[in-house]
Amino acid sequence: MTLTDIFEKIDSNHKRYVQELVELLSIPSVSTYSRHKGDVQRAGEWVVNMCRRWGWRPACTPLQATRWCTPPTAPIPTAPPS
Repeated sequence: MTLTDIFEKIDSNHKRYVQELVELLSIPSVSTYSRHKGDVQRAGEWVVNMCRRWGWRPACTPLQATRWCTPPTAPIPTAPPS
């Protein structure tokens, strides 16, 4: 997959990507208030589920969602020819 392919995919899915980002950002997940404990858990579950949707293997449980997801083995994108 080239960078051109990646940018075309981003362009063609832009609306969905923005909607997904808004969905995640609407969860009050950064809080020291105990009343938001469920929201923090929900945000962790959202991130883990999104990683799975992308075909990644989450390196954590939703409660440990501060870790990164491990991407599947895939070729590294290359720059388009100049």
